[in-house]
Amino acid sequence: MPELPRPAVRPARLLLALLLPLTSGVYGAAQAQLPHRSPQAALATQLLAGAPVLTLLTPDEVLELMDSGQLDQAEAAARAAAAARPDSARARVVLARILARQNRLDEARTVLAEAQALPQWDEEDLSVPYESPKGIDRVVQTDPQAALGLIADVLLAEGDDPKAFYLRALALVQLGDYGAAQQALDQAREGDPSLDFAHPGTLARLEELLREQPAPAAVADTETFAGPGLEPPEPLPWWVWAGVGLGAGGLGWWGFGAWQRAARWRREAAEEAAERDRLLFDAEKTLGQQIEDTQRGLAEQQTPELSRRLGRLRNLQGQLRDWREDSSGVDIARQFGALLAASQSDQSWQNYQADLARQAAEQAQWNAQQAAQHHSDSPSSFSSGGGDSWSSGSSGSSGGGNNGGSSW
Repeated sequence: MPELPRPAVRPARLLLALLLPLTSGVYGAAQAQLPHRSPQAALATQLLAGAPVLTLLTPDEVLELMDSGQLDQAEAAARAAAAARPDSARARVVLARILARQNRLDEARTVLAEAQALPQWDEEDLSVPYESPKGIDRVVQTDPQAALGLIADVLLAEGDDPKAFYLRALALVQLGDYGAAQQALDQAREGDPSLDFAHPGTLARLEELLREQPAPAAVADTETFAGPGLEPPEPLPWWVWAGVGLGAGGLGWWGFGAWQRAARWRREAAEEAAERDRLLFDAEKTLGQQIEDTQRGLAEQQTPELSRRLGRLRNLQGQLRDWREDSSGVDIARQFGALLAASQSDQSWQNYQADLARQAAEQAQWNAQQAAQHHSDSPSSFSSGGGDSWSSGSSGSSGGGNNGGSSW
């Protein structure tokens, strides 16, 4: 019987390339054409609408934001692209995929229908890319957080497929979200009450985990016993008091050591915070000078490359603000240096993007090797043949849906 691993959350890697260019006039003209946005994305786009950035993110860059879990930024960038390119079905299918990952399926399907009605949808053979059930099952067993994004694509492309909801329940229970996992399993049963496509052992283990989910601790009733005629307690012998004294002394010594350790941890944390503030101050000073120099150059001669350079530096300035709020696990000096060097020219930025793509390809290859190795030792979550295709008979989309690229 296949065994589900206990809940574990895998940290998402930090995305280094952040360019969110918007122009207020073009963006505002298309607001009525697109569904309601989340409050976070609305705030992000309002703040960015007045920024002096003259270029839109490319489809590849928006998909990278989406895949890294930065869904609000990805949504704002996709909406900006859809506003600037009303004829772009690609912008809308990317936006629909982002909305699906935010569990806003009704909005996502509305935007997808708009994309399918545009000529570009057929002219460039666009689609929502999605994997087969057994392909996503392998990802569920190795990276349940990443699997949720793949399942969102299936629910967008295939509708409310019970196999997709079953896989969603498996992923969510591993992430410790028992309530959402139960809801997903209920949705799977609504579509197929028998769930005969599921491996009996895996389904039984899933239901067991949902039954045993942690519950709030009950407060025990306290009973007070009192009554007449209670005898006063006998005095404790001297050796008990001696033991109490020795124990208290030991606890005191242990407490003093714990206080010393806590003081050392606080001192080290304060030193780390001071070093982070120093690095950020130096980075902001250096970046401010480069922005000023670029603005002077633009005042002397307006060139497209200088405008793009200024846009990249402005976005790096926003990245520094994000790091000031939360820079846990970030090597500020190394990452700022890499981004600053990449922002200097169009060629350096292209080289940086190519290096990121190479690293992503190497990581994807390693993940595929690990998944293949794991699959050879792991049972399927489906019964025999149950993971070959979705309920519609489709085994997944061919190709990558043609969602990426450098232009909308």
